[in-house]
Amino acid sequence: MIIIDRMELEDVGGDPVKLAQAVLDQIPDNSFPIPVREIASALNIYEIKEENNISFEGALIAPDNKSEGAIIVRGDRSEQRKRFTIGHELGHYLNPWHKSDNPAGFQCTTANLAAEKSDKNNKLMRMEAEANEFSAELLMPYNKIKQFLNSNSGADIDHIIRLAELFEISKEAMARRYALTNFNDPTAVIFSKNKKIRYVKKHDDFPWLNVKHASPIPHNTISSKKNLIIGKVSAWSTASPSAWVDSKPNILIFEQTLAQANGFQITLLTYEVEGDSDDRDDIDLENSWTPKFARGR
Repeated sequence: MIIIDRMELEDVGGDPVKLAQAVLDQIPDNSFPIPVREIASALNIYEIKEENNISFEGALIAPDNKSEGAIIVRGDRSEQRKRFTIGHELGHYLNPWHKSDNPAGFQCTTANLAAEKSDKNNKLMRMEAEANEFSAELLMPYNKIKQFLNSNSGADIDHIIRLAELFEISKEAMARRYALTNFNDPTAVIFSKNKKIRYVKKHDDFPWLNVKHASPIPHNTISSKKNLIIGKVSAWSTASPSAWVDSKPNILIFEQTLAQANGFQITLLTYEVEGDSDDRDDIDLENSWTPKFARGR
């Protein structure tokens, strides 16, 4: 049985990452996957109701003081998706600054659960992005990912699959987290469907990608092949740097891909710098001074 002292959480404030870490500090260290439903119950969420035929992914119903509450999730989603949605609604529930203008409470759509940027001029999207940050840290704790990466050298889609199973989270959610937190081997992840790019996620230290939303997967790459076997991770292959990134003469790009059902695909990219270690230092220094402008938007 999990017991959580909410008084300890009140001292944390509204930082979503610190708030999630404060919750994790009160549960057994070996609790994997993170028991999000038990955590909700320990926080006085008296019901998690699953409903079909609703227009949102999840909802939080709670009084203004948030002394208790109920969560609604879509019943036709996978358990992995439901877990992230529950974590998202707990992010609203525990954050003292999250107040819904809707009399029915928070009703969070698919777009809300994909929000990432905390726009100070858009209160709603800021709260949604913070709830996603909370859920990601709660269900995929950074310190646990760090331990895994330190014990498993190199980048690999198999790591994403193993972590997704460990945390009982979707491969896509885990791949996003993996790209942003893999400090040992900076990577980029390309999410596509029917050979067209949906979106990309990359570590800050990875070179600029030259692909954009809705563009075809670059030709002459393993990800563009039509005979990929669903569920099988491809071998690593050297890719032409110009296919994926703003090419620099001394960069090598390596590519690995996983074909999924219904035309979905995850592609993982890593890179190396040819020459001595000083070359990598030069690239890192250049990246640190390069303004991070969005491309193709």
